[in-house]
Amino acid sequence: MSEHAPSLFDTILFVLWVVVDLATAGVAFFRFRATLSGLLIGGAFGVIALKMVAVRVAQRTVLSGLSWEDPGRWGTSAASMALTALLVLIVAVGVLLVPRSLGKLAAAGSRRR
Repeated sequence: MSEHAPSLFDTILFVLWVVVDLATAGVAFFRFRATLSGLLIGGAFGVIALKMVAVRVAQRTVLSGLSWEDPGRWGTSAASMALTALLVLIVAVGVLLVPRSLGKLAAAGSRRR
């Protein structure tokens, strides 16, 4: 098997990881509706999933002929990791805002009744 060809196991794990990220984004958007917490958590997980797919496609197509030490391939991986770190920090801020979001949702729910 080629060094760059994904194994079936690798592909299954990748797809599952993207599905989990998208499901997390959906749950955050649904559970916290239009609160800042839901937008931060859901948006960050959605962007993480899209970023994973974009990097995977770039690594398998455009950058597939380059060695891992090549600046283009290395730079793509480094930028992907930096973006992921930023998005995880955004998720952390969203998690910190969960209590306020739950309070807003509870207050909105009690006004409807």
